[in-house]
Amino acid sequence: MENASPKLGKRILVVDDEPHILRTLEDLLAAEGYIVYKAADGKKALEQADAMLPDLIILDVMMPKLDGFEVLKRLKKSDKTMDIPIIMLTVKSTTQDIEQGIRLYAEKYISKPFNSEFLLQEIAKSLSIRGSGI
Repeated sequence: MENASPKLGKRILVVDDEPHILRTLEDLLAAEGYIVYKAADGKKALEQADAMLPDLIILDVMMPKLDGFEVLKRLKKSDKTMDIPIIMLTVKSTTQDIEQGIRLYAEKYISKPFNSEFLLQEIAKSLSIRGSGI
């Protein structure tokens, strides 16, 4: 019988250039039992993702150095990181933005401000799909 929470030990990389968003997400995810890593720009996100291979990435679009779409494109082109589920979490929510995220293989595209419960549900779904080998 398995006692451990399925969240226990799941590593999530949160990428956002807004310190209050990083803190909010870190608090929310840590309270749910996730291990949270943070990056404040796209370049650091790519370095961390490659080094640690998180179970999931939450990625903003508007960031310095590399925007989220470019980060997403590079992650999905790399054999090492291509299977990591990525949830775009951003204020950029036009139909064109959402279509671009989907075209670049983001698993989900969620607009800010976000509903915490909805975000947690989408994270759990993305992790369960990845864990089942689908």
